[in-house]
Amino acid sequence: MPRLANLRTGSTDYEYGQLPYNHTADGERDVANCKFPSIPKKMNEKRKRNAIWGIIGTAFFLIVSFTGVAIAFTVVFAVKSPNVGGYRSDSPEYALYKNTRFEECYSAPGSTTNCTAMRIALNSSTIAGFGYLRSSAVFNENSSDWCEAVSCFNDYKVVPSTPRDSAMWPTLLTSWAACAGFLVGSLFQLLLQQKALYSPRNKPCKGLGDVHWYSWLFIGYDLVSFTWWWVSFGKLAAAPKSAATPFIVGWVIPWKYAGLFRYHPFSCAFGTNRRGKNVARGIFYILAVIQWIASWYVIHINLPSLTTAPGWGLRAPNPSYDCVQSQVDAAPGTSTCSATQICSRNWLFVDFGFHLLYRNADPLIAIGLIFLALTLLALSPLAMMVLACFLRDKSPSLSPRSTLRWADPGPIAVLSLLSVFEIITGCILVVDMVKRLNGTPDATLAFDWECQAIHVALSPWKYYIDVEYERGWRLTKLWFNS
Repeated sequence: MPRLANLRTGSTDYEYGQLPYNHTADGERDVANCKFPSIPKKMNEKRKRNAIWGIIGTAFFLIVSFTGVAIAFTVVFAVKSPNVGGYRSDSPEYALYKNTRFEECYSAPGSTTNCTAMRIALNSSTIAGFGYLRSSAVFNENSSDWCEAVSCFNDYKVVPSTPRDSAMWPTLLTSWAACAGFLVGSLFQLLLQQKALYSPRNKPCKGLGDVHWYSWLFIGYDLVSFTWWWVSFGKLAAAPKSAATPFIVGWVIPWKYAGLFRYHPFSCAFGTNRRGKNVARGIFYILAVIQWIASWYVIHINLPSLTTAPGWGLRAPNPSYDCVQSQVDAAPGTSTCSATQICSRNWLFVDFGFHLLYRNADPLIAIGLIFLALTLLALSPLAMMVLACFLRDKSPSLSPRSTLRWADPGPIAVLSLLSVFEIITGCILVVDMVKRLNGTPDATLAFDWECQAIHVALSPWKYYIDVEYERGWRLTKLWFNS
């Protein structure tokens, strides 16, 4: 594997291959001035070396395999999902019932006694005048299911609407797929670093030729993901009430490359141009910080309830759906309010999220934990450097800079370690996708007690893949961490 051509120290040139394998003063391995992360360590025993190769290779294989399974299920859900009700997505009926079984349940007779208890249970909402059904079961003393709950409101006016881009909540599939892209690339780069670490030292440096052609495929993927993320963010900034949500861990990509430029083979592409390498790394770090700050804006826009607004809906109190006022009068049911009054009730069109009985994880919590974990890991070397400043009196040899380098194995190693959780989540995802093959198309329902109106949201039973609304754009965006 190529190394740096030489190391100039004063007036003396050290040709490649003349320097022994050793460690730098800050703890990094320096093989002929070609630096590698401190994790994983170089092993002289073949058995340990093969074990490291096996662990990294197995993790890479598993995530790639789970990705293949997820893509296969995505195709199945897009092509084979039943068209509930048989309505076209641009029909008036679809505006009423979406991709749910609401129409079937709405026409079924309900028990008067059960319906009284049902309405009491659904009325315990923090939004005055409105009720919400957010799960496949109503948690009252009878534990009624979604369809039984719907049948209790067969006299309510069903309000037609069209979804906004913000109507699709994050799902287990979207959160997993967005992470899979940069984790596969990180594991692959770690494999290349391991190969270089154990390769002969007598090959000349080839500059950019040190970066393998297949690495350029991942670089291209990351470039598209990075660009697409900012396009999505621009749309969100321009239309914060309705635009789709960018994935909040997109800043990992520039952070990853800031670390890659520190180690082989990307550092070797600069040759002896240390200043150029440091400038490039600095640019990537700045881009990562800017995108990290922008991610907090995304969080604020999507969950304003964390700050000032009541409730717990994406973009609340801004609606996720647009009322189709021209179709309200012809819709089934009766209401005490006019079409204009109904369409002005914003909380009727806010989607508070839906909990399927067979769902295994909360994607919002998972995404939040990923964001916080990566943030803490990215900042941990700086925390160690600050700690070194306080301990310097006790250990004069402990400098902040050496501590920073020792405590920072690089983003590639950090992301590769996190792939363990991606694999565990991948197992959960496969089980979840299999369960959704035989699931029921239930969705969030919003009730306006004063107007006696009911609104049906889109069902996430197939991760919204069965929804034709901008499906091609959404599926492509799904796999590009944006």
